[in-house]
Amino acid sequence: MQGWRSRAASALAVGIAFLAIGCSDQASITDSLVMKKGPPVTEAGSNNLSFPVIWSDGVAPTDFQALTTGWTFAPVLDPLTDCVGEDGTQLDDSGAVPDSYLCYFGRKNTGLDEVTGVPTLVGDSAVWLLQERAANKWQMFHAAAQGPFVVSAVDFGDLLESASLKQRQIRTEVALFLDATDHAEFGGYVAADWAGSCVFGATPDNCFGALNMSGAVPFTDQSINEVQGTDYPIDGTLLDPTTVKSAVTTDGTVVPVHATVYPRCSRLLIQRITGVPAWNPTAGTWSGGDDPAVNLAASNDQYTAEINAGGSMIFGYNWKTKGIVAGTYRLTFVIDGPSKCTASKTVFDATTRLVNEGNLNAGTLIPAGDAALNGGDEGGVAFIDIYAGR
Repeated sequence: MQGWRSRAASALAVGIAFLAIGCSDQASITDSLVMKKGPPVTEAGSNNLSFPVIWSDGVAPTDFQALTTGWTFAPVLDPLTDCVGEDGTQLDDSGAVPDSYLCYFGRKNTGLDEVTGVPTLVGDSAVWLLQERAANKWQMFHAAAQGPFVVSAVDFGDLLESASLKQRQIRTEVALFLDATDHAEFGGYVAADWAGSCVFGATPDNCFGALNMSGAVPFTDQSINEVQGTDYPIDGTLLDPTTVKSAVTTDGTVVPVHATVYPRCSRLLIQRITGVPAWNPTAGTWSGGDDPAVNLAASNDQYTAEINAGGSMIFGYNWKTKGIVAGTYRLTFVIDGPSKCTASKTVFDATTRLVNEGNLNAGTLIPAGDAALNGGDEGGVAFIDIYAGR
């Protein structure tokens, strides 16, 4: 990989005409530019985990495949010819990167400008190794929790928090975070520095560390196949994960994020609210509402966790809303207790916070053991009410 570094600097001057795509100061930077759709995570996604994740119930997703060999990367001799550029001229007729390209050479894509829809490109041009390519495989720290696990923060997707939704399909996203600094089991994995003490073999196994990631190749932002990779091979430096992902409460408290969290005993529940909702622990649903429009569990692989454009594992589901009765719908993320999921050892408690909340639809978190759960053994629930339908 080192062979192209000196050539890349001069190549930037040669290619400056097509690299000069503008970006707006009003751009919105998002962790989830594109989400994988459909079935559970497969090798194509799992080998590109770029942000740490903890299996809080001690169980990973069924189809997650841990890498047991060293990381591999496509060789790049000349980024101007070996990699697809950021001007879109090398894309195929469908707007996808041809399979022959294993890398992208350009500035980091941090998302789409909310006003113009133009990719926001920042920094200097670099080589980014494409995900979803057999030649490029990497995987950051992941580990199973051994004891009871408290989630530090819950983040509902921006779309759910910031809009009244009338689309025929609504993307629902939920991310769970770990602040390892106050967690006895995982606090020892916080590195003193990420350039020297974060040592890894086949995968990082002694520390939380993250990779410098770019979003999709410009003009392919809606294609999961073009979710980007890392510039890791340039210097081998891992990043402090708390500088990659941010989590802030409504009162301005910053919650450090060292890893995302995957509880196997998770469930997505969506109900139209028609009365005064109250939790029914026997059914695991809300009374005061219609029968669930969606009731999917991760424990049987119906509700899937996915790797997003930042290389983080979060929960995602495409809710088809065409033809639904218009009204207020409650989207609930449930941590099922032992009565419904024997692996359960994940909880929300009084320290768990809702973070990165939007300006319209506020979320609510009910910790384990709260009276609002009416005696249920759930590890906690977090919900958000939105108006949906035409």
